[in-house]
Amino acid sequence: MCTDAEAVTGTDETRYINSKQAKDNYGYTFIPSDTIIYSSDGEVSGEYTDYTKVKEVTAKATGTYRIYWEQASYDPNFTFTARCKIYKNDVGFGSEQTSTSQLPYYTEKHEDLAFAAGDKIQLYMKINGGSVAIKNFRIKVTIIPNTILPY
Repeated sequence: MCTDAEAVTGTDETRYINSKQAKDNYGYTFIPSDTIIYSSDGEVSGEYTDYTKVKEVTAKATGTYRIYWEQASYDPNFTFTARCKIYKNDVGFGSEQTSTSQLPYYTEKHEDLAFAAGDKIQLYMKINGGSVAIKNFRIKVTIIPNTILPY
């Protein structure tokens, strides 16, 4: 068995699950929390009128993950809405998240969604005019060792 510290390694910019036990879920349960196990904090912006993939990470273990990001739009007339959605393996999976906040002000968003080991966790975005921006794409879970109760 490994400890939480051994199961999660990396830097502030990119963290990932890096143990055989965690990868195989052997003896571990993944539950949504505010503990960051992966981050890609760089800002991405564009004038995407169709949903466009802007961030992606592979789930290293089966479980429910909290996917977090911040989104904003740039529209001098304040008439357009930024839209983001979580996809699984290039198929829409989460709920469409909208915001009308204008740069430099971002709206925090998150969803708790289940993924299997090997699934692609993807963030897509679009806007019907102006520009849309996202930053601080993060995957958050707590890794809990399973306990076998004696009978």
